[in-house]
This record gives sequence, structure tokens and C-alpha cells, in this order.
Amino acid sequence: MLISFLLSLIVLGSSTAFNDLVELTVAGLNSSYLIASGLLLYRRCTGGIVPRHLSRACKDSDDAKLVFGPWYIPGMYGIAVNAFACVYLTILIFFCMWPSELPVTAENMNYTALVTVAVIAFSIGYYYFWARRIYTGPVVEIN
Repeated sequence: MLISFLLSLIVLGSSTAFNDLVELTVAGLNSSYLIASGLLLYRRCTGGIVPRHLSRACKDSDDAKLVFGPWYIPGMYGIAVNAFACVYLTILIFFCMWPSELPVTAENMNYTALVTVAVIAFSIGYYYFWARRIYTGPVVEIN
């Protein structure tokens, strides 16, 4: 609660900083939804995910497919919902990167796109130069 209180004080100093913080949060949250929905759409379209009753007994082999959980939308309806979600989230992320006022000046510019690209570049650089050497991956148990 203290962190929320301190973050809310940003608006007293600079409304641009507060708007950028909120829009950066919205862009990050929706980007994570877009990644998950896009990967699920890819798996649905390529047949890489199946209902429980069609799954194989051995789930640890390299050619085993992912299995849906207890609740899912089967068939073309599920693909349509995932495709709509991907399109909607792409549009939402695109428009949350725009400035909220005209004319655009350095004081009211939206720096969300710049910070997003910087975070992505830092993450790729961190993985490439450090994390790939120490990351071992998930443990696969064999029955």
C-alpha cells in the first residue's frame, strides 16, 4: 500500500511522468496477454494442442502435444476468439503509445514506446551475454 501511495504522488510532480507510468503499465500488461494469446493461437492453428481425451498416455516424449485444461472453447470458435484477442490487443498496444495531448512537446510526449524498446533490448542483451550461460531449463520427469 505504501508503494501505491508513493506512486500516486508522481502526479503532483509531473502529470506526464504519471501518464507515462500508467501507459507503460498498460502496454506491458497487454503485451504479456498478446504473447500468451498469440502462442495459444499458433498452437491451435498448427494442431500442437489437443483436448484431454485425445492426449497420449506418455506426456514427456519430444513429440507429445500440449493438452487443454478443464475449460476451453473447442474448434473454430476458439481460434476466432484467440485471433480477435490478438488483433484487439495489437490495436490497444499501438494506441497506448501515442501522446495524450496536441501539440506534442517534450513536456507532454509519451515515452512508452522508447521505454518498451529499451526494456526489450536490455532483456535480449541480458539473456545473450549472461543468462543463457546459467539457465538450465525445466526438469522433465520420465515415467
